[in-house]
Amino acid sequence: MLIDELFDQTDESITNGGDEKIDKDVYHGKKYERDIFGRQNRLHLIIGLINQSVYNKMFDIAFEVTKRFMSDLLKAKYLPIFDSIFTQFMEDTTRYEAKLALMLNIIPLMTKQTAARFMKTIEGVLNEPASNSIFKNNLNPMRVGLMLYRVLEEVQ
Repeated sequence: MLIDELFDQTDESITNGGDEKIDKDVYHGKKYERDIFGRQNRLHLIIGLINQSVYNKMFDIAFEVTKRFMSDLLKAKYLPIFDSIFTQFMEDTTRYEAKLALMLNIIPLMTKQTAARFMKTIEGVLNEPASNSIFKNNLNPMRVGLMLYRVLEEVQ
């Protein structure tokens, strides 16, 4: 699976054959592991995977990827994943439990400006009429309300 390969950073462990020139390999004990993803390419792949998962409303995949690769995401200077998540918050008022769980997971990645944008986004969502309310369009409105309260407390 690509995620496991990305996480392990190896395509195969190779031994040092004496005459082999291993220039882009990483030494780990007695074995050499080939680095199949550069640091920038790895980060772009992770961000692209998260964006595509959010776009396709596969929030469970986005949650797992952000959870597993949090250390890589913390090193990034700019994360466009917030743009796609905020768009999903505004456009679609279903699946809010999954969206809020994802937000709880990526709170460490937020800056003050991103947190302010999130608060404005939620303010706009809560000002929607009752016919398009997040509490009406989700299976468990009590849980959505409690999770929303928790996320707002964490962001604040």
